[in-house]
Amino acid sequence: MRILYRQFEFQKSDIEILEEYREENLKSSTVAADEITVTVRCTDESINDFLEGAPLRRIEDDGRQTIYYVQSINRVDVDSYTLYGQSTVSKLIKLPHKGGIYTGQTAEQVIKEICVNVPVIVKTSIKDTKLYGWLPYVAPPSSSARDNLSQVLFAIGGSLSTDMDGNLRVEQLFDGTLVEIGASQIYEGARVQYGTKVSDVVVVEHQYTATGTERVELFSGTSSDGDLITFTEPYHSLQADGFTIKESGANYAVISAGSGTLTGIKYIHTKRRIERHVADVEKNVQTVENATLVSLTNSNGIADKLASYYKNTETIQGSILSGMEKPGSMVEIYHPYSRQIVKACVVSKNDKASGVDKATCEFLIGFTAEGLEQAIYDTRTIITQSGNWVVPDGVTQATVVCIGGGQGGWSGLKGEAPTREIAYTGSRQSPLGQFTTYEDGYISSVGGSGGAGGKAGAGGKIMIASVQLTPGQSVPVSIGRGGVGGTFSVSGSVAGAAGGNTIFGSISSASGAASAGGYQDPTTGDVYGKSGLSGIAGGNGSGGNTSADLSEGALQEGVFETLFIHGSTVYGRDGTPYNPILRFPGRPTESDDWTVDSYTTKYINAGVAFGLSGGAAVGGTPTLGVRGTADAGSDYSKVTCGAGGRGADAAPPSGATGYGTGGTGGNGGGGGGGCGMSVNEWRNDSGSVNSTKSGGLNSAGGGNGSDGGRGADGCVILFYAVSKKSTLRVLRDRNNKVILDKYGRVVVV
Repeated sequence: MRILYRQFEFQKSDIEILEEYREENLKSSTVAADEITVTVRCTDESINDFLEGAPLRRIEDDGRQTIYYVQSINRVDVDSYTLYGQSTVSKLIKLPHKGGIYTGQTAEQVIKEICVNVPVIVKTSIKDTKLYGWLPYVAPPSSSARDNLSQVLFAIGGSLSTDMDGNLRVEQLFDGTLVEIGASQIYEGARVQYGTKVSDVVVVEHQYTATGTERVELFSGTSSDGDLITFTEPYHSLQADGFTIKESGANYAVISAGSGTLTGIKYIHTKRRIERHVADVEKNVQTVENATLVSLTNSNGIADKLASYYKNTETIQGSILSGMEKPGSMVEIYHPYSRQIVKACVVSKNDKASGVDKATCEFLIGFTAEGLEQAIYDTRTIITQSGNWVVPDGVTQATVVCIGGGQGGWSGLKGEAPTREIAYTGSRQSPLGQFTTYEDGYISSVGGSGGAGGKAGAGGKIMIASVQLTPGQSVPVSIGRGGVGGTFSVSGSVAGAAGGNTIFGSISSASGAASAGGYQDPTTGDVYGKSGLSGIAGGNGSGGNTSADLSEGALQEGVFETLFIHGSTVYGRDGTPYNPILRFPGRPTESDDWTVDSYTTKYINAGVAFGLSGGAAVGGTPTLGVRGTADAGSDYSKVTCGAGGRGADAAPPSGATGYGTGGTGGNGGGGGGGCGMSVNEWRNDSGSVNSTKSGGLNSAGGGNGSDGGRGADGCVILFYAVSKKSTLRVLRDRNNKVILDKYGRVVVV
């Protein structure tokens, strides 16, 4: 054995002390760096020219090597120095990672993104595992890329090791027995310890969806070019005012110089608890809450793995004759008290090079390194028809999402009739004659308001549950029908009928709750069970302008059009416009829209025009109003306004699409049109004239609103994994001895 560091080479005779420490977190929740501490004799003081991170290699006589990276050098005697190094993991401790939202990226993609330029190999069996969730922005010294790598390993049940070239390797622990450690290989003094028993395990499942609308201020102030703004939770749709965003992600933004604000919209963060009972003991619950890559696809497998881990509380601690065992490997070991051979997993190993290869180890009895990949859900099935679902071979558990039928939309409201007259009186230039007159009449009435659209139907209730299944089992499924829309009523909006319940075996959507944002499938991004759309309001009827100028000359050519307001255009879902009838009376002397009666001897006139158009509505056509009556005599002028047109009746919306979506609200009817303009006028030398007017609120009224739309039928979404029996085995010879390669590594086939 020899040690290489920079230009220095130390033979075994130069090494005073050499100690290596390695450990394996069997829960995959943390990543530890392997450590080496070596004290060497050296007379060259240039060894003190410390270069942090320089490689330190331990090379065995057979060519095997282990690479560490020096973290410190201490002089402990005149010609003795202690070098402390860590494995390649130490490089990750110095790296930041931007994190972000993950929507199905593979484990290999995310791991290589985290490790940047640190070489890493991801085992074939887990490299394509898809990840869903969030990783925070991490940066030394408070956090690092190692923390986010730990999150990934926890999510996939991975183990991190370092190969002979210093490359990181991500794999899963091999569950086959590697070595046997008999009584003759255990030094005196070994002891057994018993940990605290755990009653239950809780794993919190996370989901992040970009369905929210809450915009939050993330930064306000003055910035320099290239300033980095980081967030403690994820945001999307970032907007800057006063500077520009040069680069951004869910956790950060790099901005230009300026002064202003940065805002973003929060991701909706939902959580679900997955529980596993471990033992019937006094309540002692172990909860994993902040592992934000725990999603619907892996939560059950992680909960099972942790429950299996916590069932084992007995450990053997002591010194053994060092061999091929390493942290994370399975062994059969002699129990110092029961004097039986038991199965265990190596938790840690502290090697001290001396005349005898002796290592201090800890073994967790009963633990088996079963792969989590068998429980990561990689298969999705959606059921949309009632019947029976047969459990496929190899499927023993699943997460079931039952989404009920959506509620029907509420009915739309009837358009309103006009309720306000616009009357005028006074002396002004006549629209009927060409002289100054006293006048009395109506411009029109204000067009009636369009009816409001009906409220959206609620999405179907959503129930998420974990189930145990048996291959070949036939599970009855009942899909909830969407509720019918509310029926139009002149009395007000009518609620749509509730959707039916969706049932899978004993799980029913009735036990869940509706959500306005619905349920977003983490594997596809599709949203189910969301609220429907509100109905489209009807347009206002055409009518008079309450702000019209009625001063001297206002009723003359050039300003006449300002007396009226067109009803509004209504647009359907597809953008189709629906318009009122664009017809207003011209000046009485120029338009055949008018009926005029005159008593010419005394210059007394009475005139009426057609009533104005009713309001538009989706899918409907309004009507134009009718002409009123006019009567003038020797001492009177009398008009009755023509009724405004009827608002359009609305057509109902189509049924909702997207499983479990609430029905669309019914569309509102158009408002009633305003009455026709009327004029009573007489020249000021006509004597006493009795002027009367009526019908200022005459209108055919508003159009009917429509029924609400039907809600969409529900569905069942299943997520599960198909178990695949592992065929990996340790290669052994005819005497059942483990076969090693030329570097002393175990051969697994």
